[in-house]
Amino acid sequence: MARPTLRPPPGLAPGIDALRRRRWPALRGDLLGGPTVAAYLVPQVLAYAAVAGLPPVTGLWAAGAALAVYPLLGSSRLLSIGPESTTALLTAVAIAPVAGGDPGRYAALAAGLAPIVGVVCVIARIARLAFLADLLSRPVLVGYLAGIAVIMIISQLEPLTGVSVEGDGALQEVVSFATGLDQVHLPTLAVGLIVLALLGLGALLTPRAPVPMVAVLLAAGAVAVFGLDERGVATITLPRAALGALVVYAALRLIDVHEFRRIARFRRSELLLALATVAAVLALGVLYGVLAAVGLSLLDLVRRIARPHSAVLGFAPGVPGMHDVGDLPGTEQVTGLVVRRYDPPLFFANADDFRSSVLAASEDTESARWVLLDLEAVTELDVTAADMLCGLARELTGRGVVVAVARAKRELVEDLAAGGVLETIPRERLYPTLPTAVAAYRAATDGPARPPGPVPREGPPAA
Repeated sequence: MARPTLRPPPGLAPGIDALRRRRWPALRGDLLGGPTVAAYLVPQVLAYAAVAGLPPVTGLWAAGAALAVYPLLGSSRLLSIGPESTTALLTAVAIAPVAGGDPGRYAALAAGLAPIVGVVCVIARIARLAFLADLLSRPVLVGYLAGIAVIMIISQLEPLTGVSVEGDGALQEVVSFATGLDQVHLPTLAVGLIVLALLGLGALLTPRAPVPMVAVLLAAGAVAVFGLDERGVATITLPRAALGALVVYAALRLIDVHEFRRIARFRRSELLLALATVAAVLALGVLYGVLAAVGLSLLDLVRRIARPHSAVLGFAPGVPGMHDVGDLPGTEQVTGLVVRRYDPPLFFANADDFRSSVLAASEDTESARWVLLDLEAVTELDVTAADMLCGLARELTGRGVVVAVARAKRELVEDLAAGGVLETIPRERLYPTLPTAVAAYRAATDGPARPPGPVPREGPPAA
C-alpha cells in the first residue's frame, strides 16, 4: 500500500506546492535568471536604502530577507520582491521626524516599522480592506507616482551635486538648492551625470543587459583609478553620486509621460485631476499626499454622480426602442409625453439636479401632459432622494401633469414604497417597460385613435 504524500494545507504555502510541481529541467533557466535579477537588484536596493535614510547595506539585508521568505508564501513567478522606491521614501518621511537625528534610533525605528506594516497588512487582509485600493482612480495614481518621483529627484540633489540642501518639504529644498548653486562640486556632478547617462543609454541600446550593476561597478572602479575620494567626491562601498543617479533614474521611470498624454486626449478634466494630485504631493508631502489623492478621487466620483448624464427620450425613424433625442437624427418626442432618463443612483448629492432636469424638460416640452421617469439605471435611493421625488410628483401633479415610472427594479420599488413615493405616484403608474408606459399614455390621452408617429416595439421587427 502506497504511503500518502504529505502536502501543506492549501493556500498556506503555495510556493512549496509550486516547487513540488516544478519541472527540474527548467532549473538551468533559473540559474541564469537569478544572477540577472541580482545584477539589477543589488545596486537598486543600495540606492533605495539611501532614500530611506539608512546605510546602503541595509538594502541588501532587506532584499535577502524578502527573497528567503517569499518562495514559501508566494506563488507568482513574475512578482518583484525587495525594497521599492516609494516605500523607501515613505519610510524616510515616517521615521525622520521622530528619530531626532540619531542614526542608531533611526535604524531601530526603521526595523520596528517593518513588522508593524506587516501586522497592519494582515489585519487589512482579515478585514477585507482591499477595496481601499480602488479609491485611487487612474489619473490620481499616475499623478501620485509622478509626484513621488519628483520628490525622489529633489531628495538626490545634494548627493548628485555636492550642494548642501536643507528644508522642510520639497519646495523648501528646491529653494535651498537654488540659492547654493555656486557650491556645486563639479567632480561629484560629473560622476552623477555620467552614471545617469550610462543608465539611460543602456536602457535604450541593451535593455536586457544588467546596466545598473555595470554602472555601479564602473563608478566604484573610478574611485580607485582616479582617486575620486581624494578629490572630494563622497563615497560609501562606491560614490554617493552614483547611488543618487540610480535613484533619479528609477524616479524618472515612475513619470509616465505617455499616460499623461493619453489622459489629456481622453478628457481634460481628468488631466487636471492628475496634475492636481502631483501638486498635492509636492505641497503636502508624501503621507498627506496619499490622503489628498484619495480625497481627490472621491471628489471626482462625487462630481460625476452629482452632475451625471441624463437624457430626454424619443423615437427615431426606423430604429426600435427609445433614444436620446440628441443621439440620432430625426428623433422626436411623443407629443405631450416627457420621457426622462437619469443614469446614476439617486442620493442627496444629485437629488436637486434630478429635480431641476425633470422640471426643465417638462417646461421645454410644449403642452406636457405626462412625465415618465425612466429609472432603469437607478438601483437605489436615499431618504433625501425619496423626499425629492415626493415633492416633484406633487409639484407636477399640481400643474395637471401625470407622473409615471418605467423600468424600476424590484429593490427600487421597495425603496420607493418605504420612502412614501408611492403615495404620490400610484402603483398603477409603475410600468415594466417603456413601450407599455407609452402605450398607457396614448390610451389615456387619445383613446383608440393614435397620433402619427412610430409604434413602440419591444425589439426589432420580425423578419
